[in-house]
This record gives sequence, structure tokens and C-alpha cells, in this order.
Amino acid sequence: MRVLRALLATLATTLLALPLLLAVQTTPTAHAEEPESWARISIDALRPALPDPTDRKQKVTISGRITNTSDIELSNLQIAYWRSLDPITSAEGMNRALASAANDPLGARAQDGSIYVNIPSENNRTLKPGKSTTFTISATLAQLELPDIDGVYLVGVHLRGRTEPYGQDITLGRGRVFLPVVAKSPKEKVRQVSVVILTSRPSLLRTGVLSDDHLADELGSDGRLTRMLEAAGARGTSFAVDPALVEEAQTVAGGYRIQEPDGTLRDGSGAAAAQAWLSRLASLIRTGDGYRLPYGNPDIAALVHNGRSDLLAEAVQTGAQVEATDSLPLVVLPGDGAADQQIVEAAAGFEPAAILLSDTTLPDATESPVLRGPNRSTLVRYTAAASGGGPGPAPRNTPAKVQQRMLSDTWIAAKSASAGSPPGRVRLITEPSQTAGSDNALKADWFAAATLSQLLAGKPVSWSGEYRYTDSARSAELPVTQLVATQQLESQFETYADLLVEPAAARNEAATAVLRSVSLSWRDAPKAAQRYTSAVADQLSDLLRRQVSITAPAKVSTTGRSGTFPITVRNLLPVGNDPNDNAIRVRVVFVSAASQRLTVAPLEIPPVEAGQAETAIAQVDAQTNGTVQVRVGLETVGGEQVGQTTAIEVRATQAGTTGWLIAIAAGIVLIGTTVLRIRQVNKERAATESEPEPIHVSRPPSHQDPSSHPDETTKDTLDV
Repeated sequence: MRVLRALLATLATTLLALPLLLAVQTTPTAHAEEPESWARISIDALRPALPDPTDRKQKVTISGRITNTSDIELSNLQIAYWRSLDPITSAEGMNRALASAANDPLGARAQDGSIYVNIPSENNRTLKPGKSTTFTISATLAQLELPDIDGVYLVGVHLRGRTEPYGQDITLGRGRVFLPVVAKSPKEKVRQVSVVILTSRPSLLRTGVLSDDHLADELGSDGRLTRMLEAAGARGTSFAVDPALVEEAQTVAGGYRIQEPDGTLRDGSGAAAAQAWLSRLASLIRTGDGYRLPYGNPDIAALVHNGRSDLLAEAVQTGAQVEATDSLPLVVLPGDGAADQQIVEAAAGFEPAAILLSDTTLPDATESPVLRGPNRSTLVRYTAAASGGGPGPAPRNTPAKVQQRMLSDTWIAAKSASAGSPPGRVRLITEPSQTAGSDNALKADWFAAATLSQLLAGKPVSWSGEYRYTDSARSAELPVTQLVATQQLESQFETYADLLVEPAAARNEAATAVLRSVSLSWRDAPKAAQRYTSAVADQLSDLLRRQVSITAPAKVSTTGRSGTFPITVRNLLPVGNDPNDNAIRVRVVFVSAASQRLTVAPLEIPPVEAGQAETAIAQVDAQTNGTVQVRVGLETVGGEQVGQTTAIEVRATQAGTTGWLIAIAAGIVLIGTTVLRIRQVNKERAATESEPEPIHVSRPPSHQDPSSHPDETTKDTLDV
């Protein structure tokens, strides 16, 4: 209760301070406004990724897809090759290019637009609204006319055509991608570490029942988690998996049902896909470089800042008990890699292999991504923007753009590294769009793929700087309302466990459900979090209120001071394989509306097996005649109310008869004794009045010797 009160107090403070928080939080850096367009261009492939600048005849080929996003037909369409002649040679230059609009720099179409391809075909150059077509276009390095300067260049395509059948040709859309053109490789080599994060939004409500079927879609042949698992298996790639995800996939693989919003259940269809995914994961765990996250991937910042580090400890402990992943070392990943001193110290207490933090949290750290943190913990700084894709316009996260961004960033990092330093670069992959297909299979003189374990094998660099935890990072934490709902869920589970004879399974279910309710994935879906938590709570409420019941007579009559009546307790919980499965232990309590007149003693009920009932006899103690309402309820051993109370009327008749008989008998005895005493006194008085007056004898004169008349001395004191 103290934790709940603290959370409520925090909620009140947060609500009061909300206007201030909204006023001071920082705004994310926005990309420049894009020029008007009528089509979206997706660049899906660039070959070769690293052209040889000495081979001027080498062709650079761009492939992709064009979609008409307008509400008019586009005509006279052709794709023209475009490039900028300005080399990018620094991180600042990369950032400017990423933030720039598609017409900045203006650049130019190669050879004045003479390198083009008519689309969709030579005979049909129109595209209706919403329709798409593919394209492929090539140009040699000589035709691109790039300067003889090592650097990263912006290349791409322009879509030319008309919005009116007889109008002028205009640029209808643009697409850009990075192209490193390097003749002389840097002396230093960057170790690129890619860590795939395998998580999903929780959906397990209870054993065998899920809230929706999104996991089946993600585990499908082209699903999100399947593509993520493929990325995790790439050469030199590491992964971190949520043990809760593994358990949910096991539930799906074993056959499951989906609970609809109205409470009805339907069969799920993802069992086969889940089995295949789990088999591939097991193989990857045996052969790959894997780690495990705390169970449920909890919002560590929200837990630490709201005094619920106990749930973080529970997440670490529970995750270590999942058999499929218990061999993997622990890594801790706060939301968005953001942390302050309090968060890092809390995480360090669990001795993880690494605490993953973004470079925005550690802005003044050294070149090395591996740092020594508090309590000799290991901090790994990852580049937050490393998987952010390429230049605009959208889509930015195509495999080709991600691949070219990675090659460009690593070249600049190696070029800028100090002599003799061990430069490294860590990136997290949280979505399939951030993968670059076979990017780790690419080879560059300045680039080498490495695993997280290989990176951690080096000596951490001492660091004593300050963590940067922004107002926007704090406002992104799970809201206090969700933590309050979690606390209430804990209380319900505790009551349920207290109800059962064998509570171990219930306590395990409680631990996992509570941890799922504070998952990091709920940050962007607060309403979904409420629905999930409410669905779990509603099921518990049904178990506690409707699956355990009392049967008692509506009216009871007693004769005399005491009486009895039957009470039946029914256990409607599902029957298990073992007699003790879902067996309950309760006591029956009675609350009298007039306890000074009538009470009913509480009953200790022996264990009641699932699907069974137990009847006991209640004892009434009445002091007076009349009817008294008594409410009957059930309590757990710990005194928590379960089931629903019911009211009975207890009518006591002749409740005081015995007492009155005793009082009357005592009165009769008293009256009889009094009469007898009066008669005795009257007799004594009558006898006294009938006796003669006594004879008074005069004393002899004092001069006479009394001894000479002995008989006369006795008669002087006698009353006759």
C-alpha cells in the first residue's frame, strides 16, 4: 500500500507539473521541408555499393519502385540519373545531408538528363493514382563526372513527367542515396558491431490465451520477427532476446486461443510458424553471439524513478529462469538508450555483461564505445542514428539506404580516428527496415564486422563524465497511471495466490503478467497498455468474485439462545490434473447488523478441490427475540475478501425463555420464603402475649448475711 500511495502522489505531482514539462521539453530535430512531389521513389538497390574510382567505365546501377501518390494520372514518365558533385568528408557534413531537403544541394542530372529510362515501358509512360512500377537505371563513373576527391556523394534519380496531358515536363519526385567513392583507404579500421533486439509487444493474458494474433503475423515467413532473426544470423552480428517473447512464442507453438474484446475465444493459427521460428532461434542460440534482456523488456527508467526497482530485480530473476535462454548472459537496455546516474547504478547492481546506452546519453565519451561505469560495470555506447537510414525523401530505411549509410559512416569514423586508437561503432537493429540485408558480407578496407562479445573482450576505457538525461527522455517514460494499474494487478494476484492451497503456479503467473504490464513497448501505445492490463485484471476479478461462491438459506429461524444452519462453499475453478490444482482454502465470515443481539461464529472450511463443494454448519448465538440481517462472505487465510457476499435473515424465537423461567422461579422462592418468615414472626409474638407477669422478690436488708439464706439468692435472677 505504501508503494501505491507513493505512485498516486507521484501521479498528482506529475499532473500538476504537466504544463511545465510540456513547455520545457525539447523538440526533435526536424528534416527540412521537402519540395512538392506527386510520386514516392523507393531506392531498393545500389550496385556496386563501393565502386572502384580507378575504373571509370564501371557502371553504378540504381533500382527501385515508383508509386503515384497523387490523385491524378501522371504521363510522359521517365527516370533520369541525378548526382551532387560536392563530396561529404565529415560527420557534420553527413548530418547536414541527412537533414537537407531533396533539392539541397540542387545537384544536376547526369549529362544534362541524357541518361534516362522511360517508365513503366517505352510504349506506356503513364501511371494512374495509387499505382506503382519498378525501374533500373545505370551510369558509368565517367558519365557521373564525380570529382577526383575521396568522399561520400549523393546520387539518385529524378522522376520527370507531366501532370497534364499537354503540359510541360516537370520533376514529379526525387530519390537520393549515399555513395562512398574512396581510392585511398584510412589507416584505421572500424569495428562495426550490429546488435539485433528481438522483442515484441506482450499479448499473453493467461496460460494458452493471447489478447490478439499479432505475434502469429510477426512469426510468419515474411513477418517482422522472422526477418529480424535472419538479420541476427548474419556474419559478425549479435542479438539480444526478451525471454518473455520466447515464452509467448512457445505458447503459440503449443496451440492457443485469442480473446476477443467481448470476451469470446477463438483458435489462433500461428502454431506452425512459431514452431519454425523457435527452432531457428534455438539453433542461433547454440551458434550465434546472443544475450538475454530482463524478462518482458521492462521500462527500466520508469521503474527506477518511481521506486519500483523491485520489479526490475524480478525481471532479471524471472528471465534467468526461462530454460530456452538461461544460458545467455544478461544485457540491460534502457528505453532509447537514455539513462541517468540512478538508472545506471540500478542496472549495474545486477552485474550485466553490458549496459547499452546511446551516444546522446554519453555525449562527451571517448572514441572507444566500451566504457567503465559504476561498480565496475561495462557501458557500451551505441550510435543512435546508425540505423536511421539514408537521406530523404522517404522512404529512408530501405536496405540499400541503410547499407550505404553504414558504409559512409564507418569510412568517416575510420578517417577521423586518432592514430593507434581502437575505433568501434555499435548500432542497434530494432526493426527490419534497419537491416541492410547482407551488409555484413560487404568488405571494405576500413570496415570489419565484429560481435558484441569480441568488442567486450577489450579493456574498457575509464570514464567519469555526466549522463545526459533530457526532459523529453523523462516524459517518454511509462506514465504513473500505468504503474498504479500494475500495483493494483499485483494486489489481485496476491489475493488469488492466498486463496489457493498450492499457490506456486499462481505466483509465477503473477510475476510474468506484472512484468509484461510494464514493458517498454507500451511507451508508444498507452491505450493498448490499458486494454492489456484491464484484460488480465478482469480475468482475475472473475476468478476471485464468481468462481468461488457461497450457498446459504435466505431465512433462518432458531429456538432458544442458539441454533445452527448449513453453509456450502463451491469451488468453480477449472479442474487440473492434480487434486491440489486450483484447490482453495477459505473461511466463512458473518457480519451481523445488530451484533449485540445476535452473532454467528466464523467457520474454518477445509480445502475445497476444484469443481467440488464443502458444507459446514454455522452456529447462531442470540440474546433477544427478533429478526437480524447477517451478511455472509468468504475470506482467504490472509483476510482478503473473495467471492460475493450474500444476506440472510436470522429470526430468533424464545431466545429469552430459559432466563425468564429462572427469574420467575427465583421470584416464587423469594415470595414463599418471605411468607413463611412472616408467619413465624406472628406465631412468636402471639406466644409472648399469653405468658403471666414475672414475680418480683424483694432483696433482704443489707445488714443481713446472705449466706444464712442460700435459697433466696437464686430466685432473684429468674424470669418465669
